[in-house]
Amino acid sequence: MDGVVTISTNLGTLQTADENPSGDTVIDSTSTEGTITAYISSYEAGDAVIYVRSMGSEDSLTVHFTNYIFSLTPDDEEILACGRRYEGVDVEKRPARLSGDHVKVLELVCEIADRPELSGTYDIIALYF
Repeated sequence: MDGVVTISTNLGTLQTADENPSGDTVIDSTSTEGTITAYISSYEAGDAVIYVRSMGSEDSLTVHFTNYIFSLTPDDEEILACGRRYEGVDVEKRPARLSGDHVKVLELVCEIADRPELSGTYDIIALYF
């Protein structure tokens, strides 16, 4: 590509393939292969519109960022204390009836998902092991 290519976004941070954070805009005039790689990340939920401009033409695409909440529900005080050190982690002591080796993970997930204060809040609940 002979012209300058500008990639920008209204939400999140763009980063070039060489891992240099670039804020909300990446400008590239060095690509001779016709390929420019940029990554986008966001700590905010919402729709990020990414604009690509070069030599008088423009195109855009939308990326939807979801608000993730990580929940830690151990019955062990030491694990609770460890989890409280991290921002963005919801830490809660697991009720005794949902503790121990006899409890299935699905029982705990259903217990949390059925809470009235969470009704309609989440599109997806996922488990990470």
